[in-house]
Amino acid sequence: CLLAYGQTGSGKTYTMMGPLTGAEVGIIPRLCAHLFAMVNALKQMRPCTFKVEAMYCEIYNEKVRDLLAPKRGGKELRIRQSAKEGTLVEGLSSHIVQSVDGVIKLIERGNERRATAATDLNDTSSRSHAVFTLNVTQVKLQSKSAEEVQMKEFRSRIHLVDLAGSERIKLSGVKGQQLEEAKKINLSLTTLGRVIEALVSANGGKQVVEAPYRESALTWMLRNSFGGNSKTIMVATISPAANSFD
Repeated sequence: CLLAYGQTGSGKTYTMMGPLTGAEVGIIPRLCAHLFAMVNALKQMRPCTFKVEAMYCEIYNEKVRDLLAPKRGGKELRIRQSAKEGTLVEGLSSHIVQSVDGVIKLIERGNERRATAATDLNDTSSRSHAVFTLNVTQVKLQSKSAEEVQMKEFRSRIHLVDLAGSERIKLSGVKGQQLEEAKKINLSLTTLGRVIEALVSANGGKQVVEAPYRESALTWMLRNSFGGNSKTIMVATISPAANSFD
């Protein structure tokens, strides 16, 4: 899991997406280019097959919405826990992709539906957390004996998260609906911080505090990425604007 975290207008979306094509593409297109290059290389080295599936959703006002649903403004999706797969979003559409171009088309389609609004700090402020997910399945063929071939399946999941920016209400000047959005954003980011703090405390041998995963749709959805054999990376973006200095 990779998350871009920072104040509104500090460059999180640009870091994750970039212009999507050209020399200054963001992390997601770069990662996908590297992924497909590795897939092609491994297929030439040994007998195996790969399947890459992409999903794209947003968490808006603590509600999960599918950004790639057939119809715009689809129903709210439920996050549930599976004994086999951990937490997952029920009903989230999955799309098989075979190249970077296929990924970019899905991102462009989803970005058109993402909730944004103008504030005093950012003309195109993201009002939701965007989660782009890649599920990679590898099937390897191994010789068990001279006459028998064994198939082994390996699965991995990558969450690439463009978090909505934290806001100071007085500076952003939001009111009405945007004020409610800002409250939900700040609440979920606070919960994310509490989850990370609880996990760090447990690993440091301090008093164990239960991580409050369920207090936010974001942390509940990403629970599988915080622990076990998973790896989590956070990119912190910092705005050079004078009003960001405290």
